[in-house]
Amino acid sequence: MVSGLITHADKVLFAERGETKGDLAAHYERVAGPLLRTMGANNSAGTQLLSYLLFERGYTRELIALGLSDARARADEIATFLSLKRVKPSAANRAV
Repeated sequence: MVSGLITHADKVLFAERGETKGDLAAHYERVAGPLLRTMGANNSAGTQLLSYLLFERGYTRELIALGLSDARARADEIATFLSLKRVKPSAANRAV
């Protein structure tokens, strides 16, 4: 079980969707094992494949988009944490 292997499994990572660190780990635990076994990559060479999959362009772009969305939703909280005055984003920056 993943929750025993990671710290703060109940920490919300994606506020917009309410997904926790444990939810994300559980998803990849369910997907990664069967995928690697199916591809015959569950040996030491499989770590190279897993590394590739985790840093594949589409995956990383989705993570960046989710992080940006989450940061925008929590902008006031982040600004307070960083002791910054919040500046409203321009229309050009919102399109990113």
